[in-house]
Amino acid sequence: MLSMTSEVPNDSTARNPPATTEDVVRAVAEREGVSETDLTPLYHVVDPEALDSMVTHTDTTVRISFDYEGYTVTVEDETVTLEEV
Repeated sequence: MLSMTSEVPNDSTARNPPATTEDVVRAVAEREGVSETDLTPLYHVVDPEALDSMVTHTDTTVRISFDYEGYTVTVEDETVTLEEV
């Protein structure tokens, strides 16, 4: 099983709160070696606004997993992990 972890950068260009849906799409595109626009729109799989809200607007640790583009995507805090399905 392959996995990849992508963390939101912690520097002056990082967004606060992090753009979780963008991190997911970016991580999958990098893993596949394609442009982000070549992927199925994330909203076909999960509600992007709900995902961002659940991860960024809570004081507790949230762990969300879903399948996207042949990967099980797990979002926990500011970390996106990909595992091949």
